[in-house]
Formats: sequence, C-alpha cells, structure tokens
Amino acid sequence: MSEKVYIDNLEFHQEFENHLLLDGVKFHVENNTIQTKDFEFTFSPEFSGAISKFSPFQNALIHGKNTVLGITALEVVDDEEDTFVQIWFKDGSSKKLPYKRWVLIDKQVDMLCKPLEGENVFKYIRYFSSKTEIEEFCGRYRKSRKIFRLWNDREAAMALHGIGLFKGLGLEDVSVLGFDIEAAGLTHDEDSEVFLITNVLKKGGVYIEKHFRLDEWKNSAEMIDAWCAWVRENDPDVLCPWNGFGYDLPYLEHVAKMGKTKLSLGRDGSKVEFKKKPSEKRVDGSTSWTYHKAHIFGRHIVDGMFLAVTYDVFRKYPTWRLKDIAAFEGLHKPDRTFVDASKIAQYWLDPVMRENVVKYGIDDSYDSIKLFELMIPAFFYTAQSVAKPFEEMMQGATGAWINSIMVRSYLQQGETIPEASELGYLKGGISFGVPGIYRNVLKVDLKSAYPSQILRFKLFDEVKDPHGNFYQMVKFFAEQRFYYKKMEQETGDKKWKSLNDSAKVFINSAYGALSTPGLNFNCQHLAQKITYETRQVIKLAVEWASSKPLEYWFPEYQE
Repeated sequence: MSEKVYIDNLEFHQEFENHLLLDGVKFHVENNTIQTKDFEFTFSPEFSGAISKFSPFQNALIHGKNTVLGITALEVVDDEEDTFVQIWFKDGSSKKLPYKRWVLIDKQVDMLCKPLEGENVFKYIRYFSSKTEIEEFCGRYRKSRKIFRLWNDREAAMALHGIGLFKGLGLEDVSVLGFDIEAAGLTHDEDSEVFLITNVLKKGGVYIEKHFRLDEWKNSAEMIDAWCAWVRENDPDVLCPWNGFGYDLPYLEHVAKMGKTKLSLGRDGSKVEFKKKPSEKRVDGSTSWTYHKAHIFGRHIVDGMFLAVTYDVFRKYPTWRLKDIAAFEGLHKPDRTFVDASKIAQYWLDPVMRENVVKYGIDDSYDSIKLFELMIPAFFYTAQSVAKPFEEMMQGATGAWINSIMVRSYLQQGETIPEASELGYLKGGISFGVPGIYRNVLKVDLKSAYPSQILRFKLFDEVKDPHGNFYQMVKFFAEQRFYYKKMEQETGDKKWKSLNDSAKVFINSAYGALSTPGLNFNCQHLAQKITYETRQVIKLAVEWASSKPLEYWFPEYQE
C-alpha cells in the first residue's frame, strides 16, 4: 500500500520534485493526486500546481484518457471499408485512429448491446459499422426506449475515447485565417456578387496578406475557386470571420452555386456543409440569433461575433458590430479606412473609391484576427479540457462544457451515464432593488460564491456521479488558479493569465451544469443547496454590517 504524503511546505515540495525528476520514477494522476509505486502525493492549494507541472494532460478526468498531444483538429470519416477518426497535428500531418459510431440505451434490445458498469439509466452501449446502421437503429427504438446519443460525430469520438484538442499547444501553434467579403448586398438573389475577399493569415507568428478582387478575375465564381485553392494550400486550422455564419459563408455559398461551383474549403477538398435545421445563439434574456451551422472538414470556424457575445460577460460592448468593438478595445489602426457599407456596389464602379473599398476590407480582416487574438485565449485553453469541437465552445452554453467533461469521465471508463432530470422552480439569490439616491455607497462582491459552496460541502450527486467527479473537477480548477496566479506574477507571461481565466470559467460554470434542463448531470437539490447557502452568507453579511435583520431592509424577502 502506498504511503500518503501531504505537500504543504517548500521543503516537502523540493523532496517531491527530486523524487520525480532525479529518481526518474513512474507516476500517474488520479483524483488530484500524483501516485507512484511507493507514495501517494496530495497538495495544499499553494503547491497544487505541481499536478499540472509534472503531469500535464495525464489527468483523465480533466483532459481525457487519450494522451496524444498536439492535435489541432479531428474528423470522423467513413470510407468503403471502415470508419475511423482522422486527427491533424500542428505541422499539418495527420493519422487515423480506429472508431465505431455508438449510442447508449437503457435496455439490451439485441445481443450487440454491451453492458456498462454502474446503475445509471443508460446501461448498454451499441456500436455500428456505418452511419446508415446507427440511423436505422435510433429510428427503430426512438419511441420505445431511452436512447442517449451525441449528434456531433467529433464530439462523440472525443467523449468515447478521451481525445482532446490542443493539448500541449499554445495559441501561437495554431494557424488562424481572418477573412472578410465585400459584396453587392445582403440578400441572396440573382444580382448577388462578391467583389472582394480579403485575408490575413497568422501562421508561425507571421501575418500573411492575400486578397482576391473581382477586377482581376472573369467572375465571382472563378475568384471564389481561386480563394478556396489558396486557403487549402495555406491550410489554416481556424477560420475566424465576423458574422461568418450569418453573412459571409452563406453569401459565398449562394454566389458559388450561381456560378456552378462549390465553396471547397475542406482539408480533403470538400465543400462547406450547412445544417438544414436552424440553430440559435442566445445573446441575452430577450435576444437570440438564428443561423445555420456550417462545417469545414478538418478546420474550425470561430465566428468572431459569437465569440464576442461569449467573451463579453458584463455586456460592455456598445453594439455587436466589428468596427464598434475594435474601436472600443482600441485595436483600430491610426489610418483605418472607413466607407459606407451600404454603398459598396456603387463604390466598386468608381476606380478611386474601389481602392478605398479594398483598404476597408483589409482593415476589417485585421480587426477580425486582432479581436480573435484578444478574446480567444481563455477559450483555447478551456478547449483542452472540454470534449467538444472548438467552434461549439462559442455556440453553446458554458454549463454544457461541464456536462461534456462529466459524460466523458464515465463513458471513457465504460461506465453508465445518467439521464437528464426534470427541473422545477429553482430558488435563486436575493435580487431586491430599493430605488432612491444614495451618497455613501459601498459595493461588495461575493467572489466565487457558488464554487465556494461546492468546495465547502464537497457537493456531488452520489447517484448520478458515484465517483464524485463533479467535486473533483471543481476542486482541481479552483486549486490550479493559485498556481496560475503565482506563475503569472513570477514570469509576466500572459499564458498564465489565460490559463487562470480558463480555470475561472470552469468553476463559475459548474452551477450551470447542475441547474440547466437537458444536461445529464443536472441536479436540482444540489443547485438549491448552493443558492440557499449563498443566501445565508448574504444575510449574515447584511445583518453584520447593519445590525438589523435582512427583513428590515427587504420586507418582501422570503426564504
């Protein structure tokens, strides 16, 4: 049996480092401990960063059980003989991993349903040799049985096998293309035309410009073909247009179709695929954007406008327009060109104004990639833990990120998955306002209130989550923040701030995973425990500060 050692001072920490580095012992990570043949090391918050330092990406709960590093993209591919996962690395090389599509089901409906360990609802896993087989199976049992399926093929592969994106990489290792189009208008009709496609590619730390203008080609379709060929040749990992889902990509697709060509941007030369069913991106409580998801084989599409909504937690931006946000963030070039976008078609006919339109488009492309660089770091490092394609990080809610980690943590170990619970009314925090003019005002911020309750009471659903992975996950990221802050102070490297921001996103999203309908690991009684205990802290603070009970200030308050 291993001897348990608790690292809580510098001397013990140095002995621990010498044991792993100088003695060259083998180790593995399990539940926020580092275990060797003879010792089981646990850490005080000050020294918990050793878990990340000595075992990056070896924690199966946090990063998935697959330890392959440097993956920039993946796809599930069907060929004539088999199905496999194709993964790409930062140098553009790729390899294939064996894979079969799967669903989970509550009952063993045939002999191909294999049992999983545990007592949750989805007790059996069924594998399929083709997409047709899985569709037929789900169609047959959709009404009579409970079925769990991840509809995104890439997400399903990542969850089952613990494959992770960007592990071991920094943002500088990923190539990014910012592009913008200038066209005849907004509508898709017979007069639609693309005048200009401007591009700024960041690869290997260098910005590369390449622009395609209609006056150098016979028609828009021929220009689009040339642009697609250039994109495939330069092989970016990420495309980051602004409002690409709502405008640029659908408009390019429409013009390409009119010219009897295709928007062939995939790493295999395939065209952009658009989902027929519309999706919605929630902006706030009263606003959402309807769009059609687009997919480029082997690449990620990060719509800058969607990224801005997810990034701007406190809603500080004046609008969601590219130029307004770039100006707000101070990213405009001093000589930035502006034109009236509603008159682009008119300006293109004027040789002088045409050159201004080109400069305007180039500046838009630079704004897109600069805002991407500003906003994406925390999401990039978050993606190293979440079992979802990169673009899905900006399209969904943060509670779903936590749920994806939880699903992966059990599925990759061959254990049962719970079904989402029905949620009733969730009692929230105190949100009374007392109108008036106040002069002596003190603002109090109860930082990390909800994560603190999870850690304080070691909260997890013992039925849905028998290993306590939810608590272990929150504990991991909460403790890692001590290390990230320490490294940021010592080195000044912005990477550590991004990692800290990523960890903060995780712990602040944990409550959402419990309180959101449709998520497998949601849990009403834990969500209400968190809000209840937080209210008690607020009540205690108000009563301490004012020497009066909370009801004195808020007569309407009811527990």
